[in-house]
Amino acid sequence: TNCDRGFVHTDWEDVDGRAFNFLVGISSPERSGPELIVESDRRRGEVRYGSNAGILVGDGTRHGTRECDHRAERGVRITCSIYLADLNEKNLEVVAGDTTSIFPPTGDVEWVWSQRGRH
Repeated sequence: TNCDRGFVHTDWEDVDGRAFNFLVGISSPERSGPELIVESDRRRGEVRYGSNAGILVGDGTRHGTRECDHRAERGVRITCSIYLADLNEKNLEVVAGDTTSIFPPTGDVEWVWSQRGRH
């Protein structure tokens, strides 16, 4: 894994606290440092995923992958991103318009709405 510059972004804004991204570290090289950047206008924090733990990122939270270079050790960092949403007519367009994942295709409002209540 090699990342020169993290992409700090928000997954969703203005969803009334009804959509989240649950980030779970699956694997990281042994001596790696923090893996996630979380920031606000006044602060910047760095987080290392622990075992049996994850980070829940909510409405308007700015976050991104932290810079790293594990090529010398042939190391790989793997993180699972699980999106959770309590869909309603107010947040549907925002959730369906998410551009940080490849599925479902961005903007497929009809498909996203048809998935509400599904586990």
